[in-house]
Amino acid sequence: MARLKTARGIWMQVRLPKLYAVIQEDNFTSIATRAYNCVGYAIGDPHWWDPSGTEATVWPSHLPIRDFRIERFLELFQLHGFVLCDNDGPAPEAGHEKIAVFGLNGEFEHVSIQTIDGRWTSKLGELEDISHPLELLTSDLYGEIQHYLKRPGEINRRDGFPLAANR
Repeated sequence: MARLKTARGIWMQVRLPKLYAVIQEDNFTSIATRAYNCVGYAIGDPHWWDPSGTEATVWPSHLPIRDFRIERFLELFQLHGFVLCDNDGPAPEAGHEKIAVFGLNGEFEHVSIQTIDGRWTSKLGELEDISHPLELLTSDLYGEIQHYLKRPGEINRRDGFPLAANR
């Protein structure tokens, strides 16, 4: 079996240099896996969610495939109980988890989750889940934060994502 690459090291150093400068070993909260992506992690469903239309991905049948615009992903997140935040940005809100949607040129690139305790966490593609300062993901890779959304409660990602470690 081929060994999956890891975010530890050169991948992060090149693609997310601001994050690489401050990341510590205890920021990594899972092993690398292709089983789910940042979208699945955010909505609490351990699958690879994207509109590519391939058999290896999950996407609602009523949303168009091959449409990576941010608006399509906002629709997906709203299907899973998220609503757009007012102007409260990344500040924690009691009883809610938040997501920050990143994009470049109108297209979705990444989503990070703020847990009820105020920490930000992400799944880095097929790489590990990490906890991180939100602003350090702004990059040429993920773009800028386009929207914040929230929903009441918090998904139990410990039980639903069996490859997770150190949670």
